[in-house]
Amino acid sequence: MKTKLLASLILVLAGICAWQWRASEETAKRLSETERALQMERQAREAEEAKALGLEQQQSGLKDQIADLSSLVVSLRTAEAKRAANSDRGAQPSANSASAGAEDPKTAPGESFFGKGMSGMVSKMMKDPAMRGCYEIHPESRLRRRKSNFSNNGAFGISSGRSKFS
Repeated sequence: MKTKLLASLILVLAGICAWQWRASEETAKRLSETERALQMERQAREAEEAKALGLEQQQSGLKDQIADLSSLVVSLRTAEAKRAANSDRGAQPSANSASAGAEDPKTAPGESFFGKGMSGMVSKMMKDPAMRGCYEIHPESRLRRRKSNFSNNGAFGISSGRSKFS
């Protein structure tokens, strides 16, 4: 009887060992799959970080180019303003400007219709790059304003009762 009991106990223990062995194999498979997934995720993250670093470097390079081009534009505008000032100083008054000054005795040769020195102030304003930047900052907003004025006033400029700036 002892042998039968020992034999049955051995069979039960062998069954438990087989079941635990199978469970450990499944756990090992899941562990290896998880490790592979983790490794793939790390590689993907490293690739994204490298791509982000490359994009940041490209963006900083583009910002540098923008700064260089902006300084070039400023220098070209100042050179153009200087050239225009030099050409204005060297230019002789034309026959049209002389006859216009002769027709209106109230205006002196340096004055315009708007008053004393207005033309000089406007020409200085047009030559100064900083002042020129004041009205050249947002050309898109002027376009939007023109489009909205056209849509508010209808096809022939007839007002529909709405404000121009709404």
